Amino acid sequence: GLAGNPDSLLAATRPRQAACSARVAELANDPSNNLISIYTDGSALGNPGPTGAGIWITIPSIKTQILISVAVGNFDNNLGEMLALKVALQCAARIISPLRTAIFTDSLACMNYLSNHWPSPTEASLSRRTRKIFRGFLNTEKPVIYWIRGHTGVPGNEIADQLAKKGATRSTCKPNSVEIQYISCEPDIMERISLKEVRKWIT
Repeated sequence: GLAGNPDSLLAATRPRQAACSARVAELANDPSNNLISIYTDGSALGNPGPTGAGIWITIPSIKTQILISVAVGNFDNNLGEMLALKVALQCAARIISPLRTAIFTDSLACMNYLSNHWPSPTEASLSRRTRKIFRGFLNTEKPVIYWIRGHTGVPGNEIADQLAKKGATRSTCKPNSVEIQYISCEPDIMERISLKEVRKWIT
């Protein structure tokens, strides 16, 4: 099935980024051993209000997971979505692996800003920094960003959503804070995606 052969989907959707489809949903629902899969989400309590960003990284081939929850401060959902993508791209750049990377977001506006020249949906400086990171990848290493519809039961999206909500709740008392959980994570990955490093990326 597709989950065992993601390269054909990655090739078929380049350079155009994928809209939500049955094939993308299949890939998102069943992370492949042949991919590094990263799920991102943003959340705001009140929109605008206390804002969070959530990032879940899974590398099934080595059973590694990294869960990142960011308390952003008092902004809106779109800023949380874009910041989550920025952190995801920074993480992708620091995971040394022959595997390709797929990033799944439920923000169509952020995905199309990065890929298809849509207007920035949030703070211009954050958007520009995020797009600069995305464009800085070599073509052979550039992550593919997919849009998936939110709140449709995709496990990775639900995990990222919960991490973003945790960050939003924490923003009421501890803005600009980060929590990271590592599961079966190799020391070199933990060093490259450390709490200290992630704190730098959210400023």
